[in-house]
Amino acid sequence: MINNEYASLFTLRQLKNNQRKITKSLQKLASGKAINQAADNAAGLAISEKLKSIIRGTSQASRNIQDGISFLQTADGALNEIVALLQRQRELALKAANGTLTAEDRAAIQQEIKQLNDEIDHIANDTEFNKIKALRPPVGKPETKGGKADIVFIIDATGSMGGYIANVKANISAFTDALASKGIDYNLGLVVYRDVVADPSDALVKFPFTSDPDVFKTQLDTVAATGGGDLSESGLEAIVDSTLGALTYPFRESASKQFILVTDATVHDKDGDGLSSYSLPEVASQLADAKVKTSIVSNSSSESQLRQLSSASGGQYLDLAGSFAGHLNVIAGDVIDDATGDSEMPELRLQVGANAGETMTLGLFDVRSAKLGLNSLSVESTSAAGAAITTLDQALDKVSAVRSRYGAYMNNLEHTENTVLNYNENLASAQSRITDADMAKEISELTKAQIQENVSTAMASQANIAPQAILKLFNQP
Repeated sequence: MINNEYASLFTLRQLKNNQRKITKSLQKLASGKAINQAADNAAGLAISEKLKSIIRGTSQASRNIQDGISFLQTADGALNEIVALLQRQRELALKAANGTLTAEDRAAIQQEIKQLNDEIDHIANDTEFNKIKALRPPVGKPETKGGKADIVFIIDATGSMGGYIANVKANISAFTDALASKGIDYNLGLVVYRDVVADPSDALVKFPFTSDPDVFKTQLDTVAATGGGDLSESGLEAIVDSTLGALTYPFRESASKQFILVTDATVHDKDGDGLSSYSLPEVASQLADAKVKTSIVSNSSSESQLRQLSSASGGQYLDLAGSFAGHLNVIAGDVIDDATGDSEMPELRLQVGANAGETMTLGLFDVRSAKLGLNSLSVESTSAAGAAITTLDQALDKVSAVRSRYGAYMNNLEHTENTVLNYNENLASAQSRITDADMAKEISELTKAQIQENVSTAMASQANIAPQAILKLFNQP
């Protein structure tokens, strides 16, 4: 009893336990947290830290989404202005198509159209969000030169094509010079077609690839329009014939592939007049699968048919009534861009979730005037003005499609943000149940611990009375 006073030691231990409980309760009440150190709840701490990481991640993802929406709103506002400019150009083209105007009147209209084109380029070049170009490829990088391109001219050589074949011959030097100026390593091929129904023995003529522009010009010089054929010619055979079709050329693996179809007539079609072994959808699919961009230079009466080929492969449809030199210049720009990779708009990748891989990719679009086919826009004659109206309709369709795509992106992002915020709310609620202190419970625990501390203190005093009784024995006489 003297060396080991059990009652006192027991009471002292309980007193310390109660003081420890009081300290923990005070910590929880002061911080509002159920876990103030790892020892409070080791498993709960591990879970809560994971939840905290995701909660903070979803909060940042929400801000990222808002930035993405702001980017798209900026682009859409600029596109709205471009649409207004295109509408004005179309209005001017309609005015120029009227036969009551003089050459001087049309020249003035042409000047305004040029200024409107410049403003379209100004908007496309300068629209940016946080220094990121929204409507054109990024600038400031060194100009890319070089690249490979395999180009095949597919030319209708029936009797009505004589003047257009002469246009090809007259402007081919400027075309090849434009490629050479950018260091493009090009091959030029030539397929000439007529009407397999009218003259099956001479329906297709294929010339070998050449990288020498002089040799190609010599090949062109042998082409002359003959015969009349009917309203349609053998254009599909010129593309996919198993021996003489343009798709049989030995294309280089790393080269961009371009077809340029020049005709003033529709083509025989298995699903149309039944005079071809091939159908337009089949040929369009083959062009898309072979990744051959096909640009068409034809008239407006053939557009509804032939545009299926250009649209499927990402090419342009240019009207014969316009400037042929301008058309070849536009196509040369496409060839250069595709060969060098400068035409590619970067993708905008948004981090829309709290974890790696939770992203959304936005496709961006180049809406400079050249990409809308407006560089060769001419209203210097009534026929040219009519062609300009068609070109502007196509440009309006392109810009409207871009705006529609951006609108869909914005709607998608808004739904994604709602999901992210709901996820954040539920995770925060889950974390709260683990880490937040139950104030009522902790006050109750504190009161209980304080009462027990007071009792323990009193009992410690009582536990010391028994040993003191032994001292009294020593004091007796």
